[in-house]
Amino acid sequence: MNSLRSFFDQAFKDWSVTTIGRDFVVNLAAGLVVSIFVIAVASRWPLIRSYLVFDAAAFRRLFGPAALKAREMFITLDVYQNVADLPQEIQEKLGGTVGAPGGNRYFKIFPDGHVATFPGASEGILGHCSARGAGYLVDALSRIPSVAVRIRTVADREVAGRSDATFVNLGGSASNIKSDDLKHIDGGRFLIDDLMEFKLGQGRPVQQEKDRSRKGVILKHTNPYSPGHSLLMCAGLGEWGTSGAAWFLARNWKKLSRRFKSRPFLIVVRVLPQADDTAHEILSIGQESIRYRAHRVVRSVGARVVGLFRVDRGSPRG
Repeated sequence: MNSLRSFFDQAFKDWSVTTIGRDFVVNLAAGLVVSIFVIAVASRWPLIRSYLVFDAAAFRRLFGPAALKAREMFITLDVYQNVADLPQEIQEKLGGTVGAPGGNRYFKIFPDGHVATFPGASEGILGHCSARGAGYLVDALSRIPSVAVRIRTVADREVAGRSDATFVNLGGSASNIKSDDLKHIDGGRFLIDDLMEFKLGQGRPVQQEKDRSRKGVILKHTNPYSPGHSLLMCAGLGEWGTSGAAWFLARNWKKLSRRFKSRPFLIVVRVLPQADDTAHEILSIGQESIRYRAHRVVRSVGARVVGLFRVDRGSPRG
């Protein structure tokens, strides 16, 4: 009897040690798996959240998922100089309108060495339109509760050599280095040229300034050099076109995200001088989402039905 009791005591002792050791290993492994999972989710939480929250999803589609992951994007300002600072021989080479009243008063030297001249801002301080445009965008994009992305405003020359981010560029290809890069990336698909007039791709009519209205464009492409990032440009034929385009983007970025998803597009806006908030769309190029097109058809049919009903009720009865 004693030997049997000793056998069971030893078996119970061995089982207890083995069980405790096994449980410890299992708990340790489970803890490590959970820790790795938590760290992985935390590191990608902004991107994961962008699929769950409406505003974050709209931001991800328009500005790129990598902007959410990096938690940073740039608004570039077009910094340029007075042509009086150019050497006399270069002024003479560029032509007689350089520096003349009503002519090209400012210049920009690009990284590849070419020089562009243009009239520049005609009202307020130099670059006032870009300051207004940057203000609209920073105010709109920095107050999204579900998007913790730092919006940095920088001079275009400070980031001329960078391509690993999302950029919203203010000013056209003659005054902003990054806008010039974007125009070449587009390659005439949407925008052929933006000097003195907007020459658009796909057979769309040329857009020019008018006495009582200014023109601006919003151009968007995915960043070919940094997957997951986007490149945008707000440019105008004159300063009110630039700031009006920036105001339109700041006001309608969610709608544009729903409309075009992550695809490239171009929007032409018309804006009255001295009134950025009058900017409204007059033309667009880009592939719209099926849902947006269906919604537009429904609205159009509904408006026609309501119009017919009103006409019917307003017609005299015999």
